Amino acid sequence: MVIRVETGCESVDELLGGGVEYGAITMFYGEAGSGKTSLALQSACRRAAANDGEVVFIDTEGVSPDRVRQIYGNGNGNDDSASGSAGDAEDAGGGAADTATRFLQPRNQDELHNVITAKLPAREGLALVLVDTINGHARLAYPQDKEKCELQFAEMVMALQRLAQERDVPVLLTAQVYERDGDVNPYFGRMLVHVAKTLVLLEKGGAPGLRHARLKKHRSLPEEGVVDFMLTAQGLE
Repeated sequence: MVIRVETGCESVDELLGGGVEYGAITMFYGEAGSGKTSLALQSACRRAAANDGEVVFIDTEGVSPDRVRQIYGNGNGNDDSASGSAGDAEDAGGGAADTATRFLQPRNQDELHNVITAKLPAREGLALVLVDTINGHARLAYPQDKEKCELQFAEMVMALQRLAQERDVPVLLTAQVYERDGDVNPYFGRMLVHVAKTLVLLEKGGAPGLRHARLKKHRSLPEEGVVDFMLTAQGLE
């Protein structure tokens, strides 16, 4: 039986057969404003509410503290279950898992690489790992040193894959995208698409707040299933 982490959005959980799978990487990708960060926050909040392990949320986007309070104060958890700040990029490997959610904010690709490949694997009691977004810093680092950026990115993705498989940790990634000839794909998508066991494209709908989630890849469910959800001040509904 596959164990899953609920996202807290009924339609998305139904699309995924119950939620984000343990022991695998699940990736949500889509344009800005499609709901990636809110979905990641809501998933983190729901998992943290179980209070049986540490949720690590790696934020490369500069998530709004107000948005964290909105979602963590919406009955999925509580404001006290979230901790951490930008300075915690240097603190990802030390200490016991004494808080339900630890927010880490690496400021560049080098810091993100250090957190994922060196410090994150040293943490014990991981209940869920989230990276929002996995490719944001890489987009900025790539023009400066292509070879280094590609190597670091590959090492990060492989480290997350080992964490998921060897320690049976659910890993949720979000990714920035580009559009070409009408197709929407994640930056650095070749490796991401290969290692992720579940891929979900998030799209804006035609009405305010309306979003679509489209299943693009899954190891046990039919592809191209689509569900709708609303992106609200409280999260995904």
